[in-house]
Amino acid sequence: MNKYYLLLVLMCCLACTTRTQEKKPAYPGNEIALKGRVISLDQKLKLTPSKELVPYFFSTDDGYDDVVSATKDSNGVVLEDGLYKPTFIFRSGMNAYRYYTINKDTVAKGHFLNQVKWLKENFETINDSYGYWFWRHPREVYKLQTNWTSALSQGMGIGLSLMAYHETGDPILLDIMEKALKAYMIPVENGGFFRYWGLDIWFEEYPTENPSRVMNGFIFSLAGLYNLYANTGNEIALWLFNEGIETLKKNIDVYDADFISKYSLFQRDVYWPGWAKKTYHKLHILQLLWLHDVTQEKVFYEKGKKFLEVQKTTFEKRACNIGRVVKVTANSQIAERSPSYVYDNQWSWGGIWASKSNNPELVFEMANERDIYGFSLFHNSEKSSELPLKVFVTTSNLDQYIAEDLKQLDHIIHPSGKKRVTYIDIYHFRPIKGKNLHIQFQSPEGERSVQITEVDIFSDLKTEIDCLLESVKKQRNDDIALFK
Repeated sequence: MNKYYLLLVLMCCLACTTRTQEKKPAYPGNEIALKGRVISLDQKLKLTPSKELVPYFFSTDDGYDDVVSATKDSNGVVLEDGLYKPTFIFRSGMNAYRYYTINKDTVAKGHFLNQVKWLKENFETINDSYGYWFWRHPREVYKLQTNWTSALSQGMGIGLSLMAYHETGDPILLDIMEKALKAYMIPVENGGFFRYWGLDIWFEEYPTENPSRVMNGFIFSLAGLYNLYANTGNEIALWLFNEGIETLKKNIDVYDADFISKYSLFQRDVYWPGWAKKTYHKLHILQLLWLHDVTQEKVFYEKGKKFLEVQKTTFEKRACNIGRVVKVTANSQIAERSPSYVYDNQWSWGGIWASKSNNPELVFEMANERDIYGFSLFHNSEKSSELPLKVFVTTSNLDQYIAEDLKQLDHIIHPSGKKRVTYIDIYHFRPIKGKNLHIQFQSPEGERSVQITEVDIFSDLKTEIDCLLESVKKQRNDDIALFK
């Protein structure tokens, strides 16, 4: 009986081994035709590391606190939600290395080396020519099972590998980076993250069956390519980076929803049409300014400026005072429906301002005079959104200018809950220099209730976006000086 028991155990072990060593889909062949070029996967791509490190831009030493406080396994590898997530591991490693470089902290160096060890041990080579850091857990919202690849983590993995090579000189890291670069050319259907957008190239953060096209993940993947080129002079990395830049230039308007940026083109359900959360909207602005700085392409500057103007956000660590509204008042309100709710950055939930008086009016006071050219209104009822408006701007001297050419650009009906709909109206008018914006809802005798959850004011923020751009340039220059 013991003999049969042992045989059963052996068979189970073999089955488990087969499952854990499941063969990954591989590219069929050793040559890739891409944008008019034919590249051999067997060809060794030359990497000549420079003596001075140009670090991955999107890593910060002030993120080291998160490294220290993170849950770790017995080998000191950081865990997020109990899982090994490549992006979290790579970002933690890069942040620890920055902190170590600045402060000569040996504990930080230990954290850095622990993440590098995981990076080396978990890079998986396919056909001895290219490879990835696979995600081992499912991502159900994108219908991804285990062992999927990501352009975002590939770019970050290259960034940490460059730091590790700069510190240790380990030749294994050169081999990893060379194979990680080749993986940028492997299509989604062959287990990679590359796919075409028309005739142009795109790198997917999530290699979904239908294109998801997450913008921030794509830009992070470009940062990895740029980082590799800046440190090794590799021509393929530069070529792929430049091709990606051309793709984003052609399609950047797709990510502009006029009142906020879009996170992706993936629509999970009717409640989430791909609009960016405020944290990602802020990230998009910085990413676009970084792209402008390294490419000098004006389209990235202009789109970053537009994103900042339609959905203002704070950048506390960059010493740039963003021109936000400082005070909101109303000539009437229903009970506790205060006008303060319309500028609390909570339009899909939370409180509302409501009024049923004769022609209720909201007044938005800016910190200083600026060119005001539009606004977005988030209504809590359809009848409220149908009310005609009268809009005017007052200056510091109380001169008044009516927005006579007021135009509604869009009317969006958005289900923001199972029993709740938000009506988003976007308006533009010829820029008027002033300090206060007045929005009057034409409801004689209060025949209709006005219900507003959020208002965002559009105004020229050239001074502010230039301040942010200068902070990005300063960070890049400081980086170069730090790692000399």
